[in-house]
Amino acid sequence: MKNLILVLLLNIGLFTACNDRFLDIKPKENVSIADAIVSVPTMRTALMGTYSLMQHSDYYGRTLVVLPDLMSDNMYQSVVAGSRYNNYDRYSMTEADVDATNTWAQIYRVIINANAIIERGADLQTGFSTDEAIEIKQLRGEAHAIRALAYFDLCKLFAKTYTATTEGTQWGVPIVLSYPKNKTDISYPARNTVKEVYDQIIRDAQFALDLMPPSGTVINGTFTARLNRWGVYALLSRVYLYKGDWGNAEKAATQVISSGKYSLLPNATLVTDYKKQLNTESIFEIVNTEKDNQGTDGVAYLYSQMGYGEMLASTNLYSAYNAADARKGFMSKGNRNASGGETNVNLINKYSGNTEGVHFNENIKVFRLAEMYLIRAEARARLGSDIKGAQADVQLIRSRAYPTAAMVTETGTGLIDFIMNERRREFAFEGYRLFDLLRTKTNFTKYSAAGNTISITWMRDKVTLPIPQREILINPNLVQNAGY
Repeated sequence: MKNLILVLLLNIGLFTACNDRFLDIKPKENVSIADAIVSVPTMRTALMGTYSLMQHSDYYGRTLVVLPDLMSDNMYQSVVAGSRYNNYDRYSMTEADVDATNTWAQIYRVIINANAIIERGADLQTGFSTDEAIEIKQLRGEAHAIRALAYFDLCKLFAKTYTATTEGTQWGVPIVLSYPKNKTDISYPARNTVKEVYDQIIRDAQFALDLMPPSGTVINGTFTARLNRWGVYALLSRVYLYKGDWGNAEKAATQVISSGKYSLLPNATLVTDYKKQLNTESIFEIVNTEKDNQGTDGVAYLYSQMGYGEMLASTNLYSAYNAADARKGFMSKGNRNASGGETNVNLINKYSGNTEGVHFNENIKVFRLAEMYLIRAEARARLGSDIKGAQADVQLIRSRAYPTAAMVTETGTGLIDFIMNERRREFAFEGYRLFDLLRTKTNFTKYSAAGNTISITWMRDKVTLPIPQREILINPNLVQNAGY
């Protein structure tokens, strides 16, 4: 990982991806981010810079949202499209794939930044007022939470799902918990197991909870735009779900639901309210503004027919919705905007712009209250300990979108299947589907342009991204994923 870390040493000291929000600090290239964190304002600025890194098109800004739907049975690429992600639509990726390489590097930039904030924040223990000390703890907690989320995302993309083996013994990603201050700190870490990565994710999340204010408030910040304690519980609920730890998944989801901080969007305005910034259902969003966004590299521009419009919903997905289901409004029948494009296909409207009508400054939803209900429903159904509770939770989400839907009466595997189908309908185009299929060991059909299909088994090699070739060449301790 020398290549990666050298890049980080040069760039992170500059607060990569910073803009005019971060003018408090202007370190030279040879000044590290850790050296620049000397006060509460500078630590706060460093954390904002780390959130900004998550906004990048190689992370939540586009790639992490697009690939899980494109590589699943939800979506395919139009016959008229650019070079963006076409290897993933065809399952023809190689170890030199640029998207995998850039995403690996971008997420590790987030991790290294978080490491610096955690390390430096631990040093800032004296000489501050009580209020400043409380904020320092909160900022450290957020950095732990960001690092946990980043490692979770890396593992989802670059490693086999936790449930692929009984104990998560397959290769995960390298765990790096320190900030390289100079070239002598450069190391060549091997890949940890998936279990070891998950253990670290859970440790970081627990550290975050210990450091964050019990009230869940965010000092000097917007509630939903930052990871507060309820956002950490939301992360834990998803981690435990993917791990198959149903009891802890249920408990963590219940923490968020019982907080009373969030409410489901109503049926009548579900489609429009979803696109609102920081809406009542959002637990954590990646914020975009008019001045700070990914522009034409963002997910909204990729989907919208006002932009590239080259990703289309599969007929299989479109048919999964009842005509009375409000969520069907996130798609529409229409024609591709490009000459020679398809006619009467399923266009994606979920990111067609927020209430201001601006495509570029639409936030990316990372955690929503609806997910907490469906996680709790699945956990209860798989435990078999509260079937009525599981039915009630999935019914709540089902009825919110489709008020005239019949009551959920399924039990056993029928109930689990119903919940999984509801997850598909609820989270289409939000970056969930592939991971749900893999963690449940479900084979599926990948739909492609012109009616072509690919049969995908859950254990197939290329359902995971390649470890970047440049990292393999430089770091002899890294092992490549099978199939590359």
